[in-house]
Amino acid sequence: MATIIRPLETEDLQVLTTIDDAYARANKLEPMLTPGCLSFYRRSGHAFVAVEDGKARGFLLAHAVWDGSRPVVRVTRVAVRESADVVTRELLLEALTKSAYDAAAYDIIAESPLTDAGGICALETKGYQAVPVRLFRRVLGSGVLKQRS
Repeated sequence: MATIIRPLETEDLQVLTTIDDAYARANKLEPMLTPGCLSFYRRSGHAFVAVEDGKARGFLLAHAVWDGSRPVVRVTRVAVRESADVVTRELLLEALTKSAYDAAAYDIIAESPLTDAGGICALETKGYQAVPVRLFRRVLGSGVLKQRS
């Protein structure tokens, strides 16, 4: 069966939370998907779900940012059901490329944990290049990183 890429929908929360939790655990990250997160990305126009045989295989979360000089689409998560599934990631990235181009946002920046070999492979296959920067994070107050139980 062919994989279908479609926009993110509110009803996707439960099934995508399972994929997000597994991805977060595998890469030592905090899970992202909450009702508020899903609502935000759904409205962005740059978030997609990969579906095959009626089952969600993965998702991509991205949003456009204007920095005063040019629009940039930032990819914050590309997660799939099986970590070795590079093809589904590539299809999600193709959908993102079309949506960014259609929105006249010609720069796309994607975050990927170094532990996500499949994600890195898909990004490189689709023409993304690693840039020599390091991401720093500081969590203020009681905002401790959380894992869903």
